[in-house]
Amino acid sequence: MTRPLLTGIIQPKDIYLKGKYKYVSWAKIANYLHEHAKGWDFHLQLPPESAVNPLSNFAVWKAPDETGFLMGYFTDPEGIKTSSFPYPIMDNRNNPIKWERISARDVTDSHRRALCACAAFTFSLGSELWTGNEIAGTKETKPPVRDRSPEPVQNLTVAAKDAILKANTKEKLDKCAEYLEVRYTNGQIPREDYNSLSDLIKNRQEVIKT
Repeated sequence: MTRPLLTGIIQPKDIYLKGKYKYVSWAKIANYLHEHAKGWDFHLQLPPESAVNPLSNFAVWKAPDETGFLMGYFTDPEGIKTSSFPYPIMDNRNNPIKWERISARDVTDSHRRALCACAAFTFSLGSELWTGNEIAGTKETKPPVRDRSPEPVQNLTVAAKDAILKANTKEKLDKCAEYLEVRYTNGQIPREDYNSLSDLIKNRQEVIKT
C-alpha cells in the first residue's frame, strides 16, 4: 500500500490557538484529504457484539476503566484497510468521559477529532502540530499587548446571533458557521448556545433559499 505523504500541506493561515496549543479545524483537514488523498476514505471500526457492548452497530468501544473510545482507519482507493487508530472520547478538558455519560454529541465531536489524529498518523497531515515543528512559512512574531479582559461568553453568543440574523447570503452564513465552529472548539461558546446558534443558521439558510 502506497500512501500519500502530506507533511507540509498545512499552511499558517489554517492554524488557530486553543490556549497554548495550535489546532487546525477538522473541516480544513477533510478538505486537504479530498484534494491530496483522492479515493482515501475515513471509517469508524465497529466493536464486536459482546455482553458489555450488545449493540454491534454502535461505534463506541468500551475501555477497562468504563470510558469509551473510537477506532478509526482509512481505506485506499482499492478498499484496502489501514491499521486501526484508537481515539478516546474526551470532554473539553481532554478528560475521558465515563461510558454512561457519553452522548451523541460526544461521539460526533470525537469522530471529527479522530479524523484529524488518524490523518496525522496515516499521512502525516498536520503532523507538525504534534511534533512541534514549525509550519512552513510561519514567523514567530510577538502580538501587540492589549490591556483588556477576555470578551464575556454572553457577548460572543449575542454577537454571533446578531451576525447570523444579518447574514443575507449563503456565503455570509457559511462564514458565520465557520466562526461559530472555531469559537465552540476554543471553548468560548457553551454547547447549549452552540446548538441554538447552529439551528438558527439552518433556519436562516432555509429562509434565504426561499
